[in-house]
This record gives sequence, structure tokens and C-alpha cells, in this order.
Amino acid sequence: MQTKILISAATQSEINKFISRFPFKQIDNYFYYRDNQYDITILISGIGVPATTYWLTKTLLKHDYDLVVNAGIAGSFKEEIPMASVVQVVSDCFADIGVDNRGEFNSIFELELADNNHFPFIDGRLIVPNIQVNLSGIALRQVSGITVNTTSGSALKISQLTNKYNPDIETMEGASVLYVSMNEGVSCLQIRAISNYVEPRNRKNWNIELATTQLSDALYSIITQNNITHGDAFA
Repeated sequence: MQTKILISAATQSEINKFISRFPFKQIDNYFYYRDNQYDITILISGIGVPATTYWLTKTLLKHDYDLVVNAGIAGSFKEEIPMASVVQVVSDCFADIGVDNRGEFNSIFELELADNNHFPFIDGRLIVPNIQVNLSGIALRQVSGITVNTTSGSALKISQLTNKYNPDIETMEGASVLYVSMNEGVSCLQIRAISNYVEPRNRKNWNIELATTQLSDALYSIITQNNITHGDAFA
């Protein structure tokens, strides 16, 4: 039985190398490939929380999928995570929805404006249930992420986020994909390739080319080798 997979990516450039591996048909911001073995849709959502939330919600309300895979590049706060390595984000949160209280950030959960344990949140975070990815027999490194509307490029901002969340990586879409997918009752997976370390902004230190190559290889392995294991995603 085919697994119907929706891959959500912010930009086409992040997964062009994967797209080139199959004869996808493009219609607007979607790519489709179906045969006797595979049923793959790619959604290019656009960058950031608003675009991702809108396009993914619209897509899931129109079509049924067995699995949503959020794929892209990310910045890492931890130098022990190798450059261009592919990681699996198993915990994420919206890290900048709240109030600036005289220079101190307070989330909507800390302010008791929202219940931090109202589904799909657990202690204010989105926890991916019961999914593990193995590539070449090795489980992907599982990490915690934060999702932000503005990427971190100053020492002060980096310090604030590190002290508050102790995150492994940072993206601009991850929590949106998990939030929508979990609310719609669809199993979800977030994989990211590290393109840079989170530091005062310096694109000379980035390696997007290698990161997107590694991401393509990981996606291809996930799709073709059926190396995802998961239990019941939702009670």
C-alpha cells in the first residue's frame, strides 16, 4: 500500500536536488509525482510562519496524506552538530510570540494568555510523537528547535534565545508545520540540514550547497527505503 507523502518546504532552492530525482509535474507552487510505488506531493509554502500556516492548512483541508515531511535548511546553536548534517526535530516551539517586558521576553504561556498544555502543546512545546528516522541503519540525531519570525544575527539575540530555550537549531517554519499537522491529525516529521551556525550574521561561513545536497540524499532515502518507524501518532 502506498504511503501518501506531502513534503513541505519553504523555498524550492532548498529541495531542488531532491526534485531532480523524480519526474515531478509542477502546478503553481506544488510538485506531483505518482506511480505504482510512490505518491509524493511537494508544497513550496514560502518563507515564515504566516505563509507556511496558510498553505499547509489549505492543502491538508483539500487532500488526505499519511505523512507530512517538513524539509529544509537550518541554523544550529550547537557546534557539536556537524555542518551540513541532517537532523530530526522532535520538539519545537514558537519562540517569539509574546511580550517584550522591558527587554525580557515573556511568552503567551508565561503570561497565562494561553494554556501551555492545550493540544497540541505540551509545556508550551510541540512534541513529535513516536517517529524515528534511520538512514543507512543509523538513527538521525534528534534535536529540539525553535521557530522564529526573525532569524538570529546578533550576540544579544542569540544569548537571549539560548538562555531561555537552550535550542539546538532555529528555523522560520518548523513549528508551523508541526502545529498544523498535529491539529489536523496527520503524522508529521521535520528534518533539517545544518547550513550554518547561529552567530552574528556572516554568510561567508554558511554552506548551503552541501546542506541541500545532504538534505536531498536524506529525503531520497526516507522516501525510497521506507526507513521511518512510528507508532500511533495521536491518542
